[in-house]
Amino acid sequence: MRSILRVNGCIRRLTQSKKIFNTRHYATQQTPSERVVSLLSSNFLCQLSSFTPCGVDEDNSSSSVYTSILPYIMISKSQADEIFTELQQTNGSLPEKDESEEPTTTEPTLKAKKRPGMMKSDDSIEHYDYDPSKCFQKFDIILCTKNDSPHNINFSSVPNVFEGHTSEAIFRSGPGLVSMSVGLNNTELNEKFNAASRYPPRCVISASIEKVPKESKAFKLLWKQHFAHHPNVNVKLKMNDVHMYRLGGLKSAQFVNISSDVTLISDLEEFRSAQPDTFSKKQTELISRLNTSSDVLDNMLHHYNLKINSKFAFALDRFGIRILGMDGDEWVEYYLEFGEDIQTEDALNKFFFDIQK
Repeated sequence: MRSILRVNGCIRRLTQSKKIFNTRHYATQQTPSERVVSLLSSNFLCQLSSFTPCGVDEDNSSSSVYTSILPYIMISKSQADEIFTELQQTNGSLPEKDESEEPTTTEPTLKAKKRPGMMKSDDSIEHYDYDPSKCFQKFDIILCTKNDSPHNINFSSVPNVFEGHTSEAIFRSGPGLVSMSVGLNNTELNEKFNAASRYPPRCVISASIEKVPKESKAFKLLWKQHFAHHPNVNVKLKMNDVHMYRLGGLKSAQFVNISSDVTLISDLEEFRSAQPDTFSKKQTELISRLNTSSDVLDNMLHHYNLKINSKFAFALDRFGIRILGMDGDEWVEYYLEFGEDIQTEDALNKFFFDIQK
């Protein structure tokens, strides 16, 4: 599938990453790291895979993978620091439980079957210090599971966020590592991609994980401020019905484009410090507006002297808009550059207004 980049009056046409037409200069675009964190920021559901290590289940002598769709939140580091203040106040030890609080359910409904001699998390296992430099620098990601989720069994030995260390032996065995995949949380767009026989852009990251203890104030704040009103958390669920986990050290990240080409993020340091795009939180709303008001896209294409059929926008960032459309009998991805770094919605609306002139 070809891609066309429109750059201030010039078109750069790509076929399998091979440049066909020269341009005076290249388009300014997000880096793969920025595209991944923007995808994470614009969504609130993920596909999570966790791993049951060998010996946990008597019916399964080998490690296995459990995968399900889970709600998550992505909050800024400043918000996270306020929520997890107990970490600093208690010097890494778990705060004492407030007996006046409503009792919580601490164990998942499903029980793991343990074999004799199964590895345990205790003082006999060598620990290494938790290194926050291996985590996201600008935000935190918190996952939410129901009490009866098999993920809770796989996470039964992970450290909590207040311990300040991770069991290296347990991490190597599997429970401390998860794979998180995020795509477009937009049914209408997914249907359009299906009609075009294409997959939406998506990302996959792997990271260690930490438990947020139910008896902590952080757990209660996360529930009240975020998950109690989360669009994908059942309104019938109560705080005692869930577990929460925070992503810890990042191990790998990949971005997959609509042609299913995979870009491995080689510079994890850059990835950890990447900032979501200005418009990532409003991505769904802005894209819906572009696709429901055909005049806006038509004006954009007229402005760039492009004529395509069956078009729809699927991504927008501060540098431009990505659309998919038919060029003859072929689906083509176009990137329409704004020609400037647009940082506010007012500036974006002004750009759309100006191109009508």
